[in-house]
Amino acid sequence: NGVIHGRENIGYRFLPHRMKGEGGYFCLIKKSNRIVGFSNMKKKHLAGFRPNKKEILLILDFFRAQGFDMDSENLFKFGRRFVYIKNYNEIPDLRIFSAGFVLAIMQNEVLRPHYDSALAIGYKFNNIIHVEETEALQYLSGKDITHKVPKGWYIVNYNTFPIGWVKSDGNMLKNHYPQR
Repeated sequence: NGVIHGRENIGYRFLPHRMKGEGGYFCLIKKSNRIVGFSNMKKKHLAGFRPNKKEILLILDFFRAQGFDMDSENLFKFGRRFVYIKNYNEIPDLRIFSAGFVLAIMQNEVLRPHYDSALAIGYKFNNIIHVEETEALQYLSGKDITHKVPKGWYIVNYNTFPIGWVKSDGNMLKNHYPQR
């Protein structure tokens, strides 16, 4: 028989090497009424997740300095994450499973741009550092890059594609690539 119980006897696994056809997994999941993050909620519920005025100004100032202008109506806050949902007002009032992307995270009262924003809109920014393959690999492996540029935040760009954020201290680009 090619059907066995899944982990902790939850669900069933269909093993392709023990039966005819494709493998697969089947289980029944009980729906929770709890809202987690910004997934699986209706548009009207998002209104309760607006950042305060100080946070809005901080986000707008940071991203406008980078060359990305946005409307504060498209900003939301979930815990420490600031999320941008483009054309929020045009979204019908349907159940939303996922929307937008994370712009930045508030960490110890300091705003840090998020990796998602580099990938989603990084090509529009003013402060872009173009790197060669060796530097791109160094960056992706979590190492800092030696580059003399003015202090501030920059997008690392390899082969015309944004790959993440760095913060310059004037001599070194401090890596802000997500660590595992």
